[in-house]
Amino acid sequence: MARPPVTTTTLELTCFDTAVGIAAVQCRLEAMNEDVLGASQDDLGGKKISRQVTKLLDSATTLVQEGAKPRKLKKAAKQLRSLVTKLNNALAKGKANAQLVNELSQLATEAQNQLNGLSTQ
Repeated sequence: MARPPVTTTTLELTCFDTAVGIAAVQCRLEAMNEDVLGASQDDLGGKKISRQVTKLLDSATTLVQEGAKPRKLKKAAKQLRSLVTKLNNALAKGKANAQLVNELSQLATEAQNQLNGLSTQ
């Protein structure tokens, strides 16, 4: 059986498409971390908010490990909720980059939904 030809419309699968469970959450957290590290403090809403967002993301990443207890997964979801709230507040004040905030919020929400599913198993 011949493989289909590779075209410019063929999308390469990423961990967003293939990962499940804890790996899917970790994939989203890694993507968020790359976005945060690649952004300036001003894009995140200033020095204080940038530091808080980084701390919350680091905390969530530490909590989300293979074999983590449901309590830790719930705490990680809470950290992500706080992160989204801080970014949305900065955006509402006109301090943060809207595109960056929307991307981080989407990734955080997806991760939260997956964590909520995992913590109830």
